[in-house]
Amino acid sequence: MEKSIFSSDHHILVRMVSRLAMNEGTGEVMKSALLKLRRKMLLHFFREETYLFPSIQTFVSHAFVLGLLTEHAGMLRMIDKILAYIEKGDLERTSDRMTGLMRLLLVHCQREEREIYSVPELSGKIYEIDQKARKDRMPEGWKCAITAKYERR
Repeated sequence: MEKSIFSSDHHILVRMVSRLAMNEGTGEVMKSALLKLRRKMLLHFFREETYLFPSIQTFVSHAFVLGLLTEHAGMLRMIDKILAYIEKGDLERTSDRMTGLMRLLLVHCQREEREIYSVPELSGKIYEIDQKARKDRMPEGWKCAITAKYERR
């Protein structure tokens, strides 16, 4: 069976972060790669928060999903911090935060694969959800749920 777009995204994101964590390129090269990673990550979060998470609400605890939503916002914030460290030329903090981002992403992906993606896969709905997520485009200016919630305050 073909992997869902959600699992495929995880593999791509982990590969992108792994490359960045090992990168010894210039600040501009890293900055460009981080911006590309941020866009890909945001699209993945849009797909999950718009299509996947609402479909599993009755099967997974609200607290668990809220934790994942918080991690989404946290990873995007980490990327923003790393970009700021690159701008300042702070290579030590850049490297440290890249390692932290890699660790968080790996744990996050493992938890989603095990606790979230298995729910619709068991019911056979993951492919229906997958098709909807593939077709829709992320609206301009879309923000993950936690970020949007705290920006409204």
